[in-house]
Order: sequence, then C-alpha cells, then structure tokens
Amino acid sequence: RVGLQYTTPSNLNASADDLVIGGGSGSKGLTIFTGAFDNGAIFFADGTSGGEQNRGSISYAHSGNSLRFGTSSTERMRIDGTGVGIGTSSPSTSLHISQSQPIITLTDTDTSVSHQLSGQSGSRHLNLKVDTGGSSGSPVFNLSMQDSTKLSVLNNGNVGIGTNSPSQKLDVVGSIEVSDGIFIGGTGTANKLE
Repeated sequence: RVGLQYTTPSNLNASADDLVIGGGSGSKGLTIFTGAFDNGAIFFADGTSGGEQNRGSISYAHSGNSLRFGTSSTERMRIDGTGVGIGTSSPSTSLHISQSQPIITLTDTDTSVSHQLSGQSGSRHLNLKVDTGGSSGSPVFNLSMQDSTKLSVLNNGNVGIGTNSPSQKLDVVGSIEVSDGIFIGGTGTANKLE
C-alpha cells in the first residue's frame, strides 16, 4: 500500500487502499498531464492480454476534448462539447442514445410521487407526467404545456382533452373541428356522420 500525505492507508476501505492520497483534511487531487493531442486514461484490468487489459476504462481524449467511459472492453458513453452520447461516439444533442432498441426507464423509490419528463425554454414549458393516481393506484398520463394539462390518459384507456377526468374513451371539453366526417360503428358510407 502507498499513502501520499498519509502513513496508514490500511485504515481505509480494503477494496481501494492500495493508493491513498491525502490525510483527511484540505482539498487533494490527482492530475494526468498529457500532450495537447494525446489521451489520458485509467484502465481496470483482470488479465494481461486482449480485452482483459481494459475491462473497464475512463479516458480523456484531448484531440477532440471528450471524456469516455467503457465497460467490457467497449466504450459505452462519451461526453463532449455537444452533449452525452450513449452507444454513439458522436452525440448530436444534449443526450443522444443510439442502440438497436433504445429505452429510457424511470423507476421511483417512492410510490407516492410521479414520473416526469420536463422541458423548459424561457417561460415556455412542456411536461410529460405519469401520476400515481393517489390511493386508487390507477396511474394517469398527462401532457401539460405552460403548466396546464392539455391531454390526460387514464388507466382504463379513457382519453381526455380539456379534462383531467374523461368518462368516455374520448372525452373532449371544447369545440372539435373535423374535416372529413366521423365514422360511427364502422367505416362504410352509412356509418359516416358529416
């Protein structure tokens, strides 16, 4: 074990006490100093050949100014001046996910709260929210803009526009404009309401 400014590194967690920097006071740091177009890296190895040498990795590429994270000897995430890329080495947006079946999963640890995806641009807001449904346990999906709910989908499949509690499969509070008629009970001409 090696301690820098600390004489008993074995006092710390045995899983990571081979190199200890600092003695518990003041700010400390570790710097990897490379050339302007070179890479600095930390590898996690479980062997001495092939992919064993870098099963896990954290590296910084100064040529493109990107921070890279790898697992199973493969780069998994890259952060550059544009954004965060998962499954892509060239993110084109703030968060760019590229996979054969990209899925984002939100799992709350408090069942009394909601899942939300929010966007804000100045005074303009967009919010997608899955509500817990309170004591009934029936979730509600809401689409809100400007802090006002515009569309609600209940657990039973009812959809509400202009109402948070639709009583029918489609419940609209307000006027509806239809350009080509409405079909009732079928798609034939006799079923068309114009």
